[in-house]
Amino acid sequence: MRDRVATILKDLPKDATPPLVSKFDNDQQPVLTVALAGDRPLRELTELADKVVKIRLERSAGVGEVQIVGGLERAVNVWVEADRLAAFGIPVTDVRDAIVRQNADAAGGNVTLGARESTLRTIGRLADPRAFDDLVVATIGGASVRIRTSAGRRTGPGSSAPPHG
Repeated sequence: MRDRVATILKDLPKDATPPLVSKFDNDQQPVLTVALAGDRPLRELTELADKVVKIRLERSAGVGEVQIVGGLERAVNVWVEADRLAAFGIPVTDVRDAIVRQNADAAGGNVTLGARESTLRTIGRLADPRAFDDLVVATIGGASVRIRTSAGRRTGPGSSAPPHG
């Protein structure tokens, strides 16, 4: 199939996005869809779906993957203060890398004990947005340069206003 599609690529307009040919596997399609609704704010329902429902479903025998679609994710925006970073000689990519490295969950695999199977997860996401202030961006001369000394933080769903400081 890929070879046949490749033969017509030259006939497509120059600005056309190239077609994507991939295998389709019915086993990769959702078997169950669950909708979560209630009298709580959307952000709270999203948190409940992520921290309770998803984890319980992942622990069920035979479940390969659980995905959350929709909802309102927590947003913690970090505004980089270019002059502060320059004073420390730190590139902006170090701020990004520090946030990614120090604020991540990781799958830990499964443990089977008799007839019971448990899913392991390494919890590394910061629960309190104020904890971002303490993330170490770099160590200079034995001293830690943290987010609070090199940038500002604002919490909220899609918060876009820079912090006042």
